[in-house]
Amino acid sequence: MEGLRVVSVSLSRFRNHNEWSSELDPGLTVLVGKNAAGKTNILEAVMVASTGTSFRSFVWEDLVMRGEQEARVSIVSSRSGAPSEIDLRITDQGYREYSVNGSKKRTMAEIVGRIPLVSFVPEDLSMSKGASEKRRTPLDALGDRLSSAYSALRVEYARLVRQRNTLLRQGAADRDLEPWDDMLASVGASLTMHRIRLLVRMKPPAVIAYERVSGGEALGVEYLASWADGSALGVEEIAAMSRDEIEKGIGRSLKGARERERDRGMTLSGPHRDDVVLSIQGHPARAYASQGQHRTVALAWKMAEVDVVHEVTGVRPLLLLDDVMSELDSRRRAELSSYVLEGSQSILTTTNLSYFTGEMLGAATVVELGHG
Repeated sequence: MEGLRVVSVSLSRFRNHNEWSSELDPGLTVLVGKNAAGKTNILEAVMVASTGTSFRSFVWEDLVMRGEQEARVSIVSSRSGAPSEIDLRITDQGYREYSVNGSKKRTMAEIVGRIPLVSFVPEDLSMSKGASEKRRTPLDALGDRLSSAYSALRVEYARLVRQRNTLLRQGAADRDLEPWDDMLASVGASLTMHRIRLLVRMKPPAVIAYERVSGGEALGVEYLASWADGSALGVEEIAAMSRDEIEKGIGRSLKGARERERDRGMTLSGPHRDDVVLSIQGHPARAYASQGQHRTVALAWKMAEVDVVHEVTGVRPLLLLDDVMSELDSRRRAELSSYVLEGSQSILTTTNLSYFTGEMLGAATVVELGHG
């Protein structure tokens, strides 16, 4: 396995940081400061420069400090001893330019994967109790980072859904909708196959991590397909289906829902309407889990993401944790602390160092932030 280490991060006129830079600990770097000091902005800069995406909604021009013409982010890393520097330039018009070791790159595919990472933010803690999108989005975002084919299918599928929704709202005739049904079913089946293959990888480490953190409780993971018969299917069961079976299922569902779709002006079947169903001790987590159980699910899911990224890429990913210690009770903090100390290189933000044990702080590099 190749070793990855992020050596340093530098920001210039990014969000509220005029100039900021720091070397990173090969294990744990703790960024500590008051609210609005820009701790989260540093994590966002690392993620944007590494993946082209963020754990929060943004438009590119907003990443540039107000009143400035451009922002820059530089990340120096080492992989199996070979140094590399990713540079990102963003203008106040939203234009961005990436380069690696001084050589400009034309596509994100040339950037994504150089620094594999997993982020864990407070919003993730509600993934098991929120809407289905709260579970689809983390899974699909992970798929995008691991596979350019996954990302391309998601973009194409979203385009088809938008076009078909426009036709539905315009009252298009069945003969005009049928070609779009066929394309949507075809691309949707391919996307579903990719998503299920990823879910098959995610399930075992998530189940193991949940059992560890919860003290022995069982986590169940199923898939609720909007185009099936309405019941959740075991991950292994749906993984055994052929692409042709999935495509036919989506096609039948689209035709069967035609009148309801016309009434609502939207596509009601396909992977954009599917759900990952999580259960605890056989009971649906969304309806029956306690607050602590919901947070344990999220913690276990992120641990599983780290394992899957490691398995697929051959390197342990950089772990970004944004103020999650304050959201966990002492037992879950202890589990997360133990996991961080024994695992990936990590950058963690906090307003309060009292959340950390002496052992954790003794093994970390603590970086104090002012007000940007």
